[in-house]
Amino acid sequence: MQRRQALRNIGSWEIFSCQGTGRKNILQRLEGLPITVRVLGNWEESLWRAAHRKLDTSRPSHRYLLRQCQYIMEEISLDEIEALQAFPMHSHRQFGNLKVGISHHLPDKNWGRELIHLGKQEDFDRLVTNPDCDIAIYGHIHQQFLRYGK
Repeated sequence: MQRRQALRNIGSWEIFSCQGTGRKNILQRLEGLPITVRVLGNWEESLWRAAHRKLDTSRPSHRYLLRQCQYIMEEISLDEIEALQAFPMHSHRQFGNLKVGISHHLPDKNWGRELIHLGKQEDFDRLVTNPDCDIAIYGHIHQQFLRYGK
């Protein structure tokens, strides 16, 4: 019932049609992995914001997100979206003497372009100083590279 209501809420807005991403099968595959750390990403946030009508339908990018979320919510329930939204923005793990910070993007922001390879050093430094850690791991930009802090 919650899923149907959320779909109605999203579907009641006039939005355009486009293709979507994987849905329930991704959550099922993740459940089968021995994952010990989970952090909130921008898509989880977008799903939650769409389900709670917190996107601006006058913005084309938000209409695009709404359509994607409508497609995803055909298989994923509001309860599952709420569970994803409960993940922390960042987490820390201790390995011997090393403290590792893990976030999707910045420790206090899960979207944006601050951490692209040409990003400002101050933004990369935020990964290891807010709060302090020796190594930072993030994945928002979907590229592998190594960058040192000051």
